[in-house]
Amino acid sequence: MSIGLLTITHNNIGHEVLAAAQLIVAKKPLKSESIGVKTSDDPTRLLEKTEQLLEQLDSGDGVLILTDIFGSTPCNIAKQLSHKHQLQVLGGLNLAMMVRIFNYANLPLDQLTEKAIEGAHNGIMQC
Repeated sequence: MSIGLLTITHNNIGHEVLAAAQLIVAKKPLKSESIGVKTSDDPTRLLEKTEQLLEQLDSGDGVLILTDIFGSTPCNIAKQLSHKHQLQVLGGLNLAMMVRIFNYANLPLDQLTEKAIEGAHNGIMQC
């Protein structure tokens, strides 16, 4: 399996979550990239940049895109490209989700997406 991983988030949230997960798991088992979206960014250029990164990340098994919040600009950019590529797009990125993805990186895209959702849900607990 060679699934790509792309985070599209406000500012550098995705980059920082990737870095934190790599510290916890001690590896980064997937080809991954991050796009940080700022309010001053041109949506057309962001779409073009995302398209280029998807082409680099997709080795034939698809790309999992994680965004920080459903309905936001990062999520909308990802959804615009979902018809052109083999993608799964998830909104609501968190560290537990990313650690789960790293631990199950060898799964096919659909199963990895399910594991990511489980990790996000199971990672929320009242302390």
